[in-house]
Amino acid sequence: MPTSPQQADMSSDPTNVARETSSDENSGPRSAPVVQEFVGYTTSTWSFTVYILLTAFSGGLIWIFGHFFPQVLTWTLHKSPLRQAQYVQAKLINGRCELVKVKEHHELQTQTSETIDRHDIGVRLQRVITVLLVVYVYDASADSFQALLDMPHDLPLQIHNARQALQLIDQGADWSIFNTAGTWPRRARARLYGSNDMATGRPSLLSMACGLLMYPVYVAQYLELGFNFYENYIPYAAILLFITVASGFFATFRLHEKQMILYNSVRRRQVVPLVMFGFVRAVQSHRLVPGDVLVLLRGKATCDMVLLRGNCLVEESMLSGEAAQVRKSGFVPEGGVMKTNGYHPDTHHTCTVHAGTFVQQVWNESNAEDEVLVMVVRTGLCTTMGNMLRQVTNPLHNTQLYKDPFLRDLFSFCALALVLHIGIFILYITRARTYYHGPSDVVKRVVNIFLGAFPTGLATVLIFSLGTCAQKLARQKIHVLQPEKIKTIADVSVVCFDKTGTLTGSVPEFQGMLPVEEGEFTTLQRSAFRWPDRLKQAAAVCNALSFVSRKQAVGDVCEREVFKAVEAQFLERNLVALPLNRGHRMVDQVLTLQILRRFEFEASLMRSGVVAVDTDNPDTGLLFVRGAPSTVEQLIRGGQIPADFRQVVDNYSGQSYRLLALAGGVVQGVGKLNLAAMSQQQLEARAGSLDLLGLFVLSNHLRHDSRECITHLQDRGAIRTMMVTGDYHHTAIAVARGAGMIPGDSRVVIIQSQTEIRPSCRHPACMHSALKCSKSAANNPLTPKRAVSFHISKANEQERTCEGLKFLLDNGDAFEDGDALSALTSIAQGQAQCCVTGPAFQHMLQQDDLSVVETVMRNVVVFARMKSHQKGQVMDLLGERGLHQIFKGQPRHVPGLCKTCMYCGDGINDLTALGAADVGMAVGSSEASAAATLADRKSSIAGVAVVIREARAAQVIKLALVKYMVVYQILLHLAMNMTFYLDGSSFSNVQD
Repeated sequence: MPTSPQQADMSSDPTNVARETSSDENSGPRSAPVVQEFVGYTTSTWSFTVYILLTAFSGGLIWIFGHFFPQVLTWTLHKSPLRQAQYVQAKLINGRCELVKVKEHHELQTQTSETIDRHDIGVRLQRVITVLLVVYVYDASADSFQALLDMPHDLPLQIHNARQALQLIDQGADWSIFNTAGTWPRRARARLYGSNDMATGRPSLLSMACGLLMYPVYVAQYLELGFNFYENYIPYAAILLFITVASGFFATFRLHEKQMILYNSVRRRQVVPLVMFGFVRAVQSHRLVPGDVLVLLRGKATCDMVLLRGNCLVEESMLSGEAAQVRKSGFVPEGGVMKTNGYHPDTHHTCTVHAGTFVQQVWNESNAEDEVLVMVVRTGLCTTMGNMLRQVTNPLHNTQLYKDPFLRDLFSFCALALVLHIGIFILYITRARTYYHGPSDVVKRVVNIFLGAFPTGLATVLIFSLGTCAQKLARQKIHVLQPEKIKTIADVSVVCFDKTGTLTGSVPEFQGMLPVEEGEFTTLQRSAFRWPDRLKQAAAVCNALSFVSRKQAVGDVCEREVFKAVEAQFLERNLVALPLNRGHRMVDQVLTLQILRRFEFEASLMRSGVVAVDTDNPDTGLLFVRGAPSTVEQLIRGGQIPADFRQVVDNYSGQSYRLLALAGGVVQGVGKLNLAAMSQQQLEARAGSLDLLGLFVLSNHLRHDSRECITHLQDRGAIRTMMVTGDYHHTAIAVARGAGMIPGDSRVVIIQSQTEIRPSCRHPACMHSALKCSKSAANNPLTPKRAVSFHISKANEQERTCEGLKFLLDNGDAFEDGDALSALTSIAQGQAQCCVTGPAFQHMLQQDDLSVVETVMRNVVVFARMKSHQKGQVMDLLGERGLHQIFKGQPRHVPGLCKTCMYCGDGINDLTALGAADVGMAVGSSEASAAATLADRKSSIAGVAVVIREARAAQVIKLALVKYMVVYQILLHLAMNMTFYLDGSSFSNVQD
């Protein structure tokens, strides 16, 4: 295939992947910038000479130390332009600075010319630095370092070229034209993106133990033990030193074990089939770069990939935390036209296979003999899973020892004791000359002052008290991975929970169907014997099941149960047969449905769909839609809908059931339509009125001990409880009600972004408000009874902040336009509970006025549809650290609420929140425990109450022991100095 001008442009600039691209709705989300400024440095001649001499005299130790810790070499550096810098200091948005060395790559650049048969060869110098495991490339036009995009911005063009080549191959062209290596910069991408490896360094038990043993409490004990060795109290000091060192290694052993499990899981390599030069070659997975094309096989995905041809079934529980089997199909540009930025893995989930997920099945619907082809789009730490691991292993915020609550309390108490010891020392100093005490005696007395304020063996006592607490928890299968945070656990005031797998089980159960007959709901029916025929047809084809054989289909457990209940059977991959009851004699008739087009679940629409035809009537298409009841309700314009629809939905949702509505319509002349180029909305509009067929009732039951634990935390622990989940708000609110986070009779205000509600999804008849919120406080049914937590004087700013938000009630009704302030007032006064979605949370953080964010953070109960990094942002805003961000090109700090926050989660998608929270508790997951403070082997939150209770008890005992030891030393020194003051009697430390 001849090289197109677009391909020539793509190969002519190997560094284009590091340049900024314009924002577009299809470009996908970008990582939040963390670097505020870059400053270049070079070494001067004289300082370099001194450095060489010091290196020679130290036998190379200075060079080795400076290689691993370049910050110590700042005295040898002076400022210089970035284009000439040997070192770069990156000033982060939180004020922290990182000094990194610049790496230079001499990259061979090849430009292909179409007018002449030759290649112009040149050399391009790439200057690269790495800050917090993020790669930055120097951009000469901006004279700054630009963050490397997680995916090359010219990759959508390469995907377009690959799809065109596949079409030509289907018409008889040779495979040598497919993804030709000379048409895209593979070598440049390999240098920029590195190996496809998500491991961030092998954990070292020695370094972890040394880090713990350098804790200030231990350092103080080392000084005291050194003094005891000097005083020849060798056995006593040796025993304490051995106990301290041994306990440090033992405390880090389990944490090292958990981190090794995660390290081995993400570093796992395998052989993959790579398509190159028209052949399939076996290569190691760590050698993959964005743009490589693979033959997709069953197994664990090692990178993010887009489907070029074929379909697959993927188990995504590792990322989502749910036992979800998702069907993926080949990428199709929106409207059939490919844009330059028309694809991004974060916005095109239905055609993207993410790293860490498990491919269960692959097939090609157009030709069963053809391979399923995918293109690598993101590798290593740029993948969805890799980015979460990077944020955990190299966080923006380092733990600051001076903010450790235990250290602050301990040293404050010891400082008070030191003041008392100094006062007692006055008795000695007034008589020291009288009783002929020389300078050495005075120095020993001064040292004893500090030993008395911080008694020898205090660290050992603390170790044993923490160890006792850890052993008690270990007997209940709860492992304390960071014992130094026992004090933080005792101070917890807010506990946040993930939903699926934490508060509830991982796998939902099918409870039955609520069929609609003659515009009314019938009783809940688990058996499909009396279901209407159209409902059976919808249940048979409107699902995410995948064909394996005539007797086997794979997919969601509930969908398989419904498929079996209607006695449906796959004849082929897109051909389903099911028996229908016809006539009063109940004679079975087999109906064969051919699936023409599937519309996978789309988050913005909150529904999925399918178009099928009866093989006996191929001109009439059957459109079936399945989704959230509130969304499907808006599509039933002219069709019949039960009068008690809202009441039924509220009743089941209030009992923590998950509901999915099924609707059906008819599309005439479907054979003449280009279904591949049509969207689900276009087909819904063509079908006109849809009829409600029934409600699919799933149980999302709480674990048996979830409500008891929540009640215990709220009533006995005075702890605020919240839910932060990636699930949808209706399901999350129902579970929160069942768990006791939301009172059963409370109204819930759902704050959504306008981008979540598409105009085509709404109908004027459904926009009426059941709650009239007048601006007058006298007429407002939710009149506040307490002082508001935000300033009414900022009403104009708040109205501007709320312009992009939609305030809905949990029953689907909307507030009238202009009632955003009334809704916020009601939330702030406790008259209504609050649920915020992820897009709305992102919108609020991008506004000038932050009072709405403060109001929400102080009163919100449920966060829904939250991405992994947003969960971490919630933890930052709840804690003392706050959130650092770049706003309108300038760094901005959003203050936190200064609460001690605990997060409880169970999956890889919770890693960011577990690491950002003051205390992270991993429930039933070995992978998530790498970022956690605590690891509970049981899949239950009952351990949360146990942990907090034991931590508080350990804290009381620990403080009692510290007080006893310090007070004992004060009384002892008082007696010693009194006897010395009276008659000059002096006691040694042994006599003490």
